[in-house]
Amino acid sequence: MDEPETESADVSTRPQRLVFHIGDYKTGSTSIQYAYAGGKVRFGGDASVVYPTNNQHNSLIRPIKTVGIGESHKVYSRAVGKLAQLAETIRTSSTSYGLISGETLQDVKPQLFRQVVDEYFRDQAADQMRVVAYVRPHAARLLSSFAEQSKLGWFQGSLEQFSRRTERLGRFSYFDRFSGWQEQFGDEFVLRPMIRSELRNQSVIDDFTAVAFDTSDFEVVGHADANQSLSLSDLVGVRFVQARYQEKGKWLRHALGCELARLLAAQPPVDQEGDDQPAPKPERVQLHRELAEQVHAFYIEDAKKMDQVFFDGRPLLQTELDQALENSLPEPQPLDVDAHFSAASQRQLGAMADLVVGMLDQDVPWSNHFRQETLTAQLA
Repeated sequence: MDEPETESADVSTRPQRLVFHIGDYKTGSTSIQYAYAGGKVRFGGDASVVYPTNNQHNSLIRPIKTVGIGESHKVYSRAVGKLAQLAETIRTSSTSYGLISGETLQDVKPQLFRQVVDEYFRDQAADQMRVVAYVRPHAARLLSSFAEQSKLGWFQGSLEQFSRRTERLGRFSYFDRFSGWQEQFGDEFVLRPMIRSELRNQSVIDDFTAVAFDTSDFEVVGHADANQSLSLSDLVGVRFVQARYQEKGKWLRHALGCELARLLAAQPPVDQEGDDQPAPKPERVQLHRELAEQVHAFYIEDAKKMDQVFFDGRPLLQTELDQALENSLPEPQPLDVDAHFSAASQRQLGAMADLVVGMLDQDVPWSNHFRQETLTAQLA
């Protein structure tokens, strides 16, 4: 597929700015994506934004990495065509802004991402480029990722095992990775702390919109945060159910976990005894003291360097790490199902989970079904 010609195009109608939102994972990306896909962000005056998807751009990682492999790759021309077509869609949108959002883009090497931006988007799609990312404090990222991986059926071990694995892989050591993005994009790269008190109106959607497009003239209507975390009890229940699905495909378990979590969040809270008593605040997964000390020791230097370089020396990530240690529990929380569910409840959960297993064995595109159910609910 030939790249579309753009040299004679009328650049006066293309967007003023194209923003690439690259995550990080567990920093409210889903909320941002559903807000823009559902048209919930409305700009003042004649300003508008094109967000060319009804969900997110996570699949964009494939053509980008294919371009990085080079022309010898058998699907290279198809990858080039997808990138060129996306740039053309944005260029001809006649909007003020363009937005591409996918948290998987954080996994692209910054040098390759810069190469793709320069070749297919810069000067072709918009007047200005901006790359925006959020970073979640280390301990909070560890906990949220553990809960997410458990929900999706991708991890069945303990919190301690998960922490050791992420340390070994360097997943939450931020400084080197974000320094690479800053080196490639300079002032075009903006990193924001995923700390509620630091966000505009304590909302990641409001904060992202203001930072990405340099405007305060907008409103967000009828939208709540998506992908909210499960309570500890609900998380244990989902882990129990997901254990029945371990022989199923990874992405089917992903779709099942997301839809199950959405349905749990939609259920009314469990009241205390007596109708006049408010529902208790749900318990979330937390660090215990011994693990918190290990996490603090492992990440404190990374937190200090991040604060110094990206947050003007303000001890944002350091303070969050210190508070995680200070607020840690004396003992580990029980994650075994016996601590949260009676034998009768486990019997019922197991029977319903086995019923679903039998349904999943049928020749039906269940992954697409569950993903569409989740998407439809979030965009409503």
